[in-house]
Amino acid sequence: MRLSTPWYKRTPVIVALIPVLGGLVVAGVKLIPLTFNQGNKNESFIGKVSDTKGTTRIRGAKVSLEGKGLPPVLYTDSEGVFKFDLSQELDEIKIVVEADGYVPFDRRLRVSAKREIEDIRLSPVSDTKANLSGTVLDSHDQPLQGALVTLDDFPGMAPVHTSTDGVFNLSEIPKKYGEGVRVRVVLVGYQPNPYTEDVVLGKAPPIIKLRKK
Repeated sequence: MRLSTPWYKRTPVIVALIPVLGGLVVAGVKLIPLTFNQGNKNESFIGKVSDTKGTTRIRGAKVSLEGKGLPPVLYTDSEGVFKFDLSQELDEIKIVVEADGYVPFDRRLRVSAKREIEDIRLSPVSDTKANLSGTVLDSHDQPLQGALVTLDDFPGMAPVHTSTDGVFNLSEIPKKYGEGVRVRVVLVGYQPNPYTEDVVLGKAPPIIKLRKK
């Protein structure tokens, strides 16, 4: 007796099964192909730590971070570089960098639109001249660009303006770390005008707040 061809070898049957795999309504339930959640893509924040001239990379510097979902502590590699993932919803972080023989770096950074490598430079504690950085914000903690910053102690020093991040940097101040200076900030349309504050060189960078008139 001749056996019939098995059902799974019948070409028409196999062809008919192909669209069934894509989606079939059985007893009112539609089979839907599986999809995979790729999740949110994070970007990397990269920083490099060096001396004031940028010629010596500082290895093993301690990098302390404050911000949602960030590792609390990192250390720079042999090239003075550190790196961590940055979630897209994070807008600002606080970063502190410490290394033996150098003045600590302490700053809040706006990272929402940042793409380039953060260049962090530390000043040796033995320097006879000091550097000073700080941030100028409005009453809503938003950075103020273009504020004029000078030192009352040295009227002959060239003034500097705050960046888009509200940050100012004064270099080659003829005083030692641990000594005090008076910072003066002027910005049209904001008060106090001028704003003055006494700060200690080498301590936490000042965060200056101005309010709109």
